[in-house]
Amino acid sequence: MKKQLFLFFCFLFLIQLPVWAQVPTKILPRDINIPMCNQVFPSIRGDAKALVYMTDYTNSKRLHIQYAEKKGPESWEDPVKVKSINLLFENNYWPGYSLTYDGNYIYFTSQKYGGRGKYDIWFTEKKGTVWADPLNIGMPVNSETNDGSPSLSADGQYLYFMRCESMGYNEASGCKLFVAKRKNDWMFEEAEPLPDFINQGNCVSPKILPDGQTLIFASDKAEAGNLDLYLTKKSKEGWSEPIPIDFMNDEHDNFYVSVPARGDLIYYVKTYKEKENIVKSILPEAFRPHPMIQITGKIVDKDSDRPLKAAIRIQNLEDASQEQVIKNHSDGSYYVLIQEGAKYDFSVMALDKKHNFYAKTIDLTKDFSPKNPNWDIKLSKTQKGETFRLNTVCLSEDAHIDQASEQDLKRVFLLLKSNPSIKIEIGVHTDSVYYDTLYQTVNFEENLQAEASNDSLLLLTENTSLTDSQREMTTGETEAILADSFNQEASLPPYTVRKIDPTLEQAEKLKAFLVEKGVPENFIQAQGYGDRHKLVPNTSLENRKKNRRVEIKILH
Repeated sequence: MKKQLFLFFCFLFLIQLPVWAQVPTKILPRDINIPMCNQVFPSIRGDAKALVYMTDYTNSKRLHIQYAEKKGPESWEDPVKVKSINLLFENNYWPGYSLTYDGNYIYFTSQKYGGRGKYDIWFTEKKGTVWADPLNIGMPVNSETNDGSPSLSADGQYLYFMRCESMGYNEASGCKLFVAKRKNDWMFEEAEPLPDFINQGNCVSPKILPDGQTLIFASDKAEAGNLDLYLTKKSKEGWSEPIPIDFMNDEHDNFYVSVPARGDLIYYVKTYKEKENIVKSILPEAFRPHPMIQITGKIVDKDSDRPLKAAIRIQNLEDASQEQVIKNHSDGSYYVLIQEGAKYDFSVMALDKKHNFYAKTIDLTKDFSPKNPNWDIKLSKTQKGETFRLNTVCLSEDAHIDQASEQDLKRVFLLLKSNPSIKIEIGVHTDSVYYDTLYQTVNFEENLQAEASNDSLLLLTENTSLTDSQREMTTGETEAILADSFNQEASLPPYTVRKIDPTLEQAEKLKAFLVEKGVPENFIQAQGYGDRHKLVPNTSLENRKKNRRVEIKILH
């Protein structure tokens, strides 16, 4: 009985623990958390393999910014100082920086010389192992007052920040949250404040999460007066009412967090042995962003492996909306986050307009493997003799052009428009050319669903009884018996045999689409190659898919 009472009271104690006490928390290793020193304000890269933070592990015991990359599951390379920001230390708002999800930029807050107002938003670009001299993002984001704590969305299109009445190296007051949409590579549009029901109290440190729809920020609007963390989500109807992140809020100021692309972890600071240490915790389901797929890689020239500047476009095929347009980094690398639950058109086009494009369909309505792929993309030059595949064109037997196929054909049109002197061949290939007997009366599309060895006559008469001697006959002799029997019962005309090769008709349909768009007819040749040029043997469904293809060949 005493044991039962003890267990009962233990249960009561556990259910009354604050939520944070039940959330698994892990301190980052000593590579980052130097004993007897403070480590604060962690900003994690999207893949969680690089980190920017501040530490007082210096001779002067003065905080400075460091950058570190992972070398193993739980170990880090030696951190390096971000000199281009640390040189401005006395002019910076310390917690006002963030590492972009692709890891190529640090946006930070400083009142250094050359700004537009008091405290401004600046950024530095990672070039190799060095962080370049900072640049001011300019007006209209930077105003005559104090602007800081920038957080750039994963697609680079929206900048969230705070605009404050007062700001110092470690304090900010009278702050409201704003968002600005990117106008071009170097400028943003006029910033707009977030709704009043979000901007209550002193609102600081906005962090837009990987999905671009979930925002964490801090406010002192609660009765206690200290900074607490809140979360709001954006939908087609607008922003939701902010909810407190109770498992992290306590009697102290809580305002700086970072969430990587996987969305189920959160990095922040906790006090251990009277020193600040960087920790990571499992983020409860209620506070997680929408699940995302992370795609990385490099875009290079096919022949020289030279990095190419390119635009990556992501389009939702369900509602034809353009989700993202992202330009890759100067070293050719790119970083894309795509939300699960829809089917997308993924395309890459070189900015020099002298290379062919690449495209594929990404179906995230089902299990996607690998979860975070690395796709290195090699683009061939637009020159005579080059051939490239239209990966998203998928034609039915009647040559119907679906939405995904249209996207690839529009890219062919743009390629021809950018290179008006070239002529192309559209070549359609299939895995097998079919032969059919009773084609006058049978829906051939049903036959295509079956194995290649079956034809419509055999399908319709598969239940016909045959004698043992008839079963030993050749296929042609067997078909003749079945046909005679079937024709007598159904009063059908005599059977015949024909070859079914739809590839020329399909190629002509694709050509007609481009001609209708305005491409001169004599600039396009349509070729149906049937099954004469297989890439691989038809030994599996995957191999058959490889053989069914549409290719563009540059003729002139």
